[in-house]
Amino acid sequence: MLYQVDTLPNSKPKGISIAHLFAQFISILTHPLLMCTYFTAIVIRYYPFLVELPPQVLNIKFVGIIFVITFLLPLAAIIVMKWSRKLVKALQMESKEERVMPFFFMTLFYGLTVYMLNSQWGLSGAFWLSIVMMAILLLLLSCITIFFKISAHSAGWGGLLGFIFTFQYITPAVGGLHALIFIFLCTGLAMTARLFLGAHSPKEIYSGWLLGFIVCAGGVMVFI
Repeated sequence: MLYQVDTLPNSKPKGISIAHLFAQFISILTHPLLMCTYFTAIVIRYYPFLVELPPQVLNIKFVGIIFVITFLLPLAAIIVMKWSRKLVKALQMESKEERVMPFFFMTLFYGLTVYMLNSQWGLSGAFWLSIVMMAILLLLLSCITIFFKISAHSAGWGGLLGFIFTFQYITPAVGGLHALIFIFLCTGLAMTARLFLGAHSPKEIYSGWLLGFIVCAGGVMVFI
């Protein structure tokens, strides 16, 4: 899944090269805050029967609502931390100390998403439980980050892979295998990009992926 790069763990590539810009681009596209949006889009496309809503409701507007709550609002909170309270030195949050508070805020927004989907939309089935597991994964990441700079990118993509892998295993869907292969390739790109940028060591990358996969795949197998 990972490819060899010439950059040592936790070292920064010198200068700005095309490879460096491409790695940054991949890192942005695979940001962990986008995982809930990607997950929702994939479920609506391949596993709509997991969402207890009429087909006409499962559209781009529904995905957009998830995008606003789980990406734009947490991102706005991080920006506020950076510019007002100085809790975050850079949006990349390179040190584990910078990540703790933003991660807990992300967990809060995911908790609000769980509450909204249940109280406003009446969801309580497989899709809703998956969002609950994402919130639990974020809470675990927040707690672990106090002591260890675990990779949130890897955890997010490990979790997404865990969800779709178990969905496809339990209730195979037409095209689901294609989605699974695509997620697997994106996971490799995300993890390689983080290594290339020197954002994490291999240990931080692999432990993040393992945590995400176990929490999400295990949660589906046990609770769904």
